[in-house]
Amino acid sequence: MSQSKAQTQGSYIQGTDRFAPKDNYKSLSLNYSIEQALRKNFDEKSRQFQSDILDLNWSDTKDDFWMPKIQLTLSSGEQRVGRLRRGSKTTNGADRLPGGYLALSLGEYTLFNWGKDYLAYLNEKEAYRRDSDSIKEKRRELKHLIVSKYFQLYYYNRVLSINKTYLRHASFVYRLNREKVTQKKISRQEYYQSRSQYLKAQNIYHEAKNNLKVANEEMANLLDDPSGTQYILADELNYKKVKITKYEASTMAKESNPGILDAKANVAIAKREYEITVKNNLPLPKFSINLGAYQRTFGQNVNSTTYSTRAGNSDLDIVATVNATWSITGSGGLFNKRTTNRGHIEKQLFFNKLAQSQHTTESNVELRLKNLKHFENQITILEARNVTLQKTFDVVLENYLNKKTRYLDFENTLEDLIDSDIEFEKFRFLHVNEKVELAKEIGIEDFPGENFESLGKSVTGDNS
Repeated sequence: MSQSKAQTQGSYIQGTDRFAPKDNYKSLSLNYSIEQALRKNFDEKSRQFQSDILDLNWSDTKDDFWMPKIQLTLSSGEQRVGRLRRGSKTTNGADRLPGGYLALSLGEYTLFNWGKDYLAYLNEKEAYRRDSDSIKEKRRELKHLIVSKYFQLYYYNRVLSINKTYLRHASFVYRLNREKVTQKKISRQEYYQSRSQYLKAQNIYHEAKNNLKVANEEMANLLDDPSGTQYILADELNYKKVKITKYEASTMAKESNPGILDAKANVAIAKREYEITVKNNLPLPKFSINLGAYQRTFGQNVNSTTYSTRAGNSDLDIVATVNATWSITGSGGLFNKRTTNRGHIEKQLFFNKLAQSQHTTESNVELRLKNLKHFENQITILEARNVTLQKTFDVVLENYLNKKTRYLDFENTLEDLIDSDIEFEKFRFLHVNEKVELAKEIGIEDFPGENFESLGKSVTGDNS
């Protein structure tokens, strides 16, 4: 390839997507993104339906236990409404007049069964409360996800802006050297070095641009916005050091961490299940009463109202029944010993899982707090380093333009500045993301005295 062709090729690389389809742009603040997600996110809508179903199921369970089960039943036999053909056999045909019965059943009730029904009811209540709380926790996690995604968008925007600066500097020097090499003021080696850096800057820039588009699409999916929406962020990251202490975080996590709450609920349920298993293995009588039913029978030559508690009887009796089965051989073991032991072991298993969940949570809280302190130290160092690198770059650029330093010094200094700027933004994003993960681990929506909405600072307000 000739030198002139090599010099001109690449001049139009930056404009390769100038005719790309126009995207749908939308201004987005942190507060609005949270509000829209909680209102329009498909998973959140599904959880709302699940919550309604849980409430309905729990109402059934509660009513079945506490309320009398009175039922009104209407049943009729076959009634002939028309005849298509008269057959040769006429016995047992459908009647022309309706017949059947209307019954008001007052139900059968357990008066006392040694608390077994009540223990089962408490387990249903425990499961309902935990499932309801889990749905609320998923809503909280959605808010945390939006906060993290919003600042991921901000991070990718900052990376794109930094790489645009990198491309601008590399492009400027490359174009300058392209003119100089034709005038033989610089060597071809130096020209190709600048061209190589220019192409590298374009590669990195377009990679950053694609990362931003992917992040925009992920946010659009979470917010139920049209595919292809590109967001113009109204807020920038308001960096704040973490204030919560390890003791505060660990104490709150023991009370509100979702994993610990799940384990506590399972322990409570397992304890009651074991108690039910033990009572089922004893010949304990069950006391009950049948309040019977009123039945109105109607039909051809039939018209009567009766009350009965059982067939041919209307007495109100409190009855006791014993239903116990003990295995001699086979599954369950002698006198159901294995069944009882299994219930005891399952109870101990859930106690162990609770201890494991508490230990894991405490360890995760400790790890995230250490990460936060590490990120804060890195941010402090990089903030000072960036100032120094910017000053260094200004001097090196001026020296290079005045032929007082080598191109390699300019290239290294520019890349150091860009890398340091990106590292600074990366640690700021990792810091806010780790704060979100810490809040999720503890099981809280916001830190005491600080809510996540305050991490977004209005761009226009800051510039005014």
